[in-house]
Amino acid sequence: MVKRILFVLSGHAAMGGGKPAGCYFPELVHPYYVMVERGIELDFTTPGPDGPVLAQTDFNDPAQIRLLMDRQAMDRILAAPRPDTVDAAKYDAIFYTGGHGGLYDFPDDPSLIAIAENIWSRGGVVSGMCHGPAGLLNLKDSSGDFLIKGRKVTGFSRAEEVTFGVLMDIPYVLEDSLVSRGARYCCYGVNQGFVVRDGRLITGQNWYSSQLVAEAVADALEA
Repeated sequence: MVKRILFVLSGHAAMGGGKPAGCYFPELVHPYYVMVERGIELDFTTPGPDGPVLAQTDFNDPAQIRLLMDRQAMDRILAAPRPDTVDAAKYDAIFYTGGHGGLYDFPDDPSLIAIAENIWSRGGVVSGMCHGPAGLLNLKDSSGDFLIKGRKVTGFSRAEEVTFGVLMDIPYVLEDSLVSRGARYCCYGVNQGFVVRDGRLITGQNWYSSQLVAEAVADALEA
């Protein structure tokens, strides 16, 4: 049976000081092609009221150029529906893409929370990378505990926010917030790929993890 995954894209355009936020395009592109090449069907959703915001396009990356030139795929991405119109029962996994925008619009959208909790309750995969794990912060399991409590996760680290020069421009540090929910946070070096899999919960630390985390999610779906 063909598996289906829901990609979540941020629609929040800017962080403090007007610096770009949104969905970090490379962290959408490379996982997208992993799913396509593995035969996994995918759809998109965004909590953004005006659709997804795609940021930091690199025109030196052939994969990004390939997706930008794919009109059918880009039309689907840019027309991503709101979570309150999505049927969670269709999906075997959810993947929160990266980008600073996810800090703002991933954690608190009630429909997005309901979708992820539904997928988890049916034995599906919950995953995210870089700032995407912000979408995990308010998820709860069947016992009412935070889903990430006691589980290993990663995500963009405090050290990486400092290196990126935005520590004073973001609403909270993802690493600290994950720990505050009881997660067993771990990370690797700054700007080095790192993936953590704790059962059906799969997270990647940063952009350099995009291919790795997508492969781990695909492996979990095919297991």
